Amino acid sequence: MHHPAHIDGRTLVILKPTILGYKIIEKSRLAYDGNELHLIDGQSSRVITDQELAAVLNVTENCQIRECVGFDFMLFSDT
Repeated sequence: MHHPAHIDGRTLVILKPTILGYKIIEKSRLAYDGNELHLIDGQSSRVITDQELAAVLNVTENCQIRECVGFDFMLFSDT
């Protein structure tokens, strides 16, 4: 599991698996205020839950998911 302070300022893409690949649900920058990790999108933000944080994965150079290009981290969502 990543520590929120270590991923502060990095980018996250949240993906939903589809029949043809993946759909981007959310994408933005992460911000840690010392208490909670937030996904900041312009004027709005939402808290990343502990369950979501535990499921965050690094996007590597050899990642085959094209929707992840340019992002630091990814998270798969079933909703």
